This record gives sequence, C-alpha cells and structure tokens, in this order.
Amino acid sequence: MSTYIVRIELHGRLADYTLLHHWMQKQGFRTTINASDGTTYQLPTATYEIDSNRTTTDLRDWIGNNLPDCGSAPKPWILVIKSAGAAWRMGGAVRKAA
Repeated sequence: MSTYIVRIELHGRLADYTLLHHWMQKQGFRTTINASDGTTYQLPTATYEIDSNRTTTDLRDWIGNNLPDCGSAPKPWILVIKSAGAAWRMGGAVRKAA
C-alpha cells in the first residue's frame, strides 16, 4: 500500500468545491497530514491524502471517471503524486502531538 497526495483544481464560476470535498471524504481521502512528531496539519484547499493499492495512473483515472459533476468547465485538473516522504512548512496545526 502506498500513500498519495492528490490535488484537484476546478474551473469556472459554477465550480463547487464543497461537493468535491464531501465526495473525496466519502471515498476515504483525508484533508490532513501527520508530521513525524504526531502533529496533524490541514492540507491546502482541494489537496488530499490517501493510502491505496492502486497505481498513480489508476488512482488518477479512477478519480476522473468517478468524480461527480462539480460544475467545472473545463474538466477538473487532477494531480496524483505517490509519496515516498513529504516535507512541508504550514501553519495551523489541527492537533498538536501529545
């Protein structure tokens, strides 16, 4: 099983990020990421993390083929990155390590 970072960008004035967010969460995508010290951070808007047995291409295609109509015109841009480790500098820890 691998961990993936997924970013989806919607376009157009009818783009519905709320619908996207709810659908992604129902599919098991997380909007937070955990640091090695146990602190949990909120990911940037429309960025998700998931553990999956799919390949990078399969996950991208699965999202693209199953994503509900979120009002994006043109179609949403989907970026899927297999994580072999990540580093970030973000404020706003959701939950500090104990």
